[in-house]
Amino acid sequence: MKTEGKKLLRLLYHNSLLRMALGISLYAVVIIILIVPIKFAVVSLKILFFFILFLVVLALIQELLFLRSKGAKYLDLALLLRETRELEHILTLFGAKGKGLYDKTVDLFAEDEALLEEILMIANARNKAMHGDGRVENIKQLLKKSREIKRFFLSHISLVNKIFHYVADASVVLYSLYLTFVVYHTATHSIGKLLLALLLFFELNKFLRLLFDDKWYIALLFLSSIFTVLMIVKNGLYWDMVMNGVQSVF
Repeated sequence: MKTEGKKLLRLLYHNSLLRMALGISLYAVVIIILIVPIKFAVVSLKILFFFILFLVVLALIQELLFLRSKGAKYLDLALLLRETRELEHILTLFGAKGKGLYDKTVDLFAEDEALLEEILMIANARNKAMHGDGRVENIKQLLKKSREIKRFFLSHISLVNKIFHYVADASVVLYSLYLTFVVYHTATHSIGKLLLALLLFFELNKFLRLLFDDKWYIALLFLSSIFTVLMIVKNGLYWDMVMNGVQSVF
């Protein structure tokens, strides 16, 4: 029971729904304080609370179901894959060339033999698990070493690239919220449909962020934001009208 509890905490730590809930709560509170008129603040906070609660419960159910599924035996591999993907993504910020984690590391740190040995150890463990029974030996050590290498990589990234990286992180959440706001204006006032739309937009933005470089992803969001703003203005939809509609629902 204690072991399963630890596994559940590890899963929740990496759960995208739980991370989205945290991100939304932080940004939404700031938006409510700075932008939303006082008369709409209470209803906005109520909506935020129930939505965050919904995401947390959904994340908990998702991970409990996974622990009881056949795929649970691949948990260690899934965690290691997540770490190696993050390392590869960071290396792309350097402009690294190559097919995999090791090749990209060699492209930038060919003279650092100690680093290459550690990367090779992680890559070999990952590949062995993927082509074997899915079990990863010394998973705690590998995850710890992966995080140390991640911090090392981040310390070598320029300030400009770091800013783009963190802005892209925030944009995945904020733009998902914004698109859901547009859907409210143009399509539906149903809370259930809006929650589904938000989840779909979040997953789509994560995919686009991985597909494009951080800078191109932010540029894409900027252009599409201009289009949707013009669409809203053209249709004569204003903030007070939207919030009055939300108040009528609650």
